[in-house]
Amino acid sequence: MSQALAFLAQREYANAIRRRVRRLREPRYLLALGAAIAYLALLLPRQSDVTPPAMAALPIEPFVTLAAAAMLLWGWLFADRRTPLEFTAAELTWLFPAPIPRRTLILYKLARWQLPLLLNSLLLTLLFSADRSPDVAVRRVLALWILLATLRLHRLAASLVRSRWFEPDAAGRRRSPAIVPALLWLGVLAWAAIDAADTPGMGAAIRQFSDHPAARAALLPLRLVVQPIFAVGAVTDWLLAIVPAGVVLALHVRWVVQSDARYSRLAALAASVAAPGDIDLREPAYERAPVSRTSLTISPTGSIVSALVWKQLAPFTRRDRLLRTSLAAMVALVICLLLRTVHAGELAAIVAAMLTVMTGAVVIAGPQLIRVDLRRELARWDMLRALPISGAVLLRGLGTATVVAVGAVQLAGLLLLVMLDAGTAAGWPGGTSSLVLRALVLLPPLNVLGSLVALGGAVLFPAWSAPLVRRGGLDALGTNLLTLVGYLASLAMLMTLPLLSLFAVLGADLLLHPPPLAALLGLATYWGTAAAEAWLLLTWLGRRFERTDRAVAGLG
Repeated sequence: MSQALAFLAQREYANAIRRRVRRLREPRYLLALGAAIAYLALLLPRQSDVTPPAMAALPIEPFVTLAAAAMLLWGWLFADRRTPLEFTAAELTWLFPAPIPRRTLILYKLARWQLPLLLNSLLLTLLFSADRSPDVAVRRVLALWILLATLRLHRLAASLVRSRWFEPDAAGRRRSPAIVPALLWLGVLAWAAIDAADTPGMGAAIRQFSDHPAARAALLPLRLVVQPIFAVGAVTDWLLAIVPAGVVLALHVRWVVQSDARYSRLAALAASVAAPGDIDLREPAYERAPVSRTSLTISPTGSIVSALVWKQLAPFTRRDRLLRTSLAAMVALVICLLLRTVHAGELAAIVAAMLTVMTGAVVIAGPQLIRVDLRRELARWDMLRALPISGAVLLRGLGTATVVAVGAVQLAGLLLLVMLDAGTAAGWPGGTSSLVLRALVLLPPLNVLGSLVALGGAVLFPAWSAPLVRRGGLDALGTNLLTLVGYLASLAMLMTLPLLSLFAVLGADLLLHPPPLAALLGLATYWGTAAAEAWLLLTWLGRRFERTDRAVAGLG
């Protein structure tokens, strides 16, 4: 039976390579692949053979450990409670009725993950490793593979555990989530962070935190998995580090395999599969957990735009997701308050810089990064065109949902920057409050035009957006790069006229303290120019959407 599964995996990999090579006949895939290769080629020459002293002085290993801990915490809080294991319709039809143990099928799917993880490990080694000698590179690739495999297995196991929280037991009662252990774990890390916050110097503070007994105990499994990456110099040291990491990986495999009871009813489902396409175990209709109700209510009568906004935002306002989001917001708020009250100094400045970069990315490219518009509805293209509403009204509703979602994320980032007082530390005139006030006034037109640019990309080039839903690889990276460059270029052209009108009225006073009357006149011209462009663009895109057929758009 193992030989049959090995043959199946071999043919699947071979067919996947053939499909990707055949896809290169289409210009969009060829351009995307070329863009990805050019991007990676630009990164490779930047890696020197000698590590700079400043980089050598930084505690890179604790950084990686903390980053891995943040990824795992994010998975427990925000990851979908549906399992990331996927089985195609053919696998459900032919494998599950076969005399194959369920654990064998799960191990088969886990084994299918390993080749992409090894390729990612090789790419990370080429990009970020200063020593590219063959023996060191092989050891580092294997160490990175263990880290990536452990993180993915932990995410899968966490998804299985979280799914059981939302499933009723034999008596019909919901199981209680393990909130107390998670809060205790976070409390232990917070205790170590507070003790290390007063340490002068960022590197010394991180070393003090990582050497704290509480942090060492809480992060022990992650430290064991990360340690082999930085112990590649001597073979003996690497072997001594790789063995505990392999034990942690084996324990995760055992954890996942022992959770195979969730798939006990797949064989019964496989006999009734009739629809073509993939069946995703992340959304099993036969054992779907009760979905929590949304916190947004809508009237049976009202405007079409408000109904479309409700439809797009309803999945993000379900009570369980709002609870996790509120918990994460409270944790971020507490961290910012601690950094400000304990006078963390360099640590607070670095956190503020990182938060500024992330908020700036959402400000500049938020509508392109947050997909709550037409790009999520490309599979329903014909159904949307059949609705008894104009294309402009449809796009206005979808674009409004994007503006609301992006604005909420931007507002959260700005509030955290206010808590850290990042504007005053950066020397902004008027401090952080002045910076946030200007952002609240200037961002809405930017978000509106950005949402229309994202909608325009989906309307004019839908085939470039559709494959991003469930596709990976170099062509996906290249497609993301090309669409991001196109988005930024289009947004820059659209914002040129509103910004010129604003500077024509205010001039250099925009960054200082303009007179109230001049400020009102400048904002009126800025908002009015952006509104006129948005109306013209929305009308044109609506007509173009109404005339575009699904087959012509390249969606099948």
